[in-house]
Amino acid sequence: MRFGIEDLERLERALGDRKLERLYVKGTRMTGAHRPRLAALCDGKVEVAFDSGARTFKADAPFLKRS
Repeated sequence: MRFGIEDLERLERALGDRKLERLYVKGTRMTGAHRPRLAALCDGKVEVAFDSGARTFKADAPFLKRS
């Protein structure tokens, strides 16, 4: 199953004002325009997996934004 806009809306409703500690999404049907909505569901951090291991960054780090 691929995570899509319908799943995002369902997750937003289910969480209400609560935040997720971690959200792992791979193979989505969403565009980069939905990233702010996904980031808003989390605690303001993004974990990025590199070959050398995972690193955690603030969700609003400039290098994470696509141009």
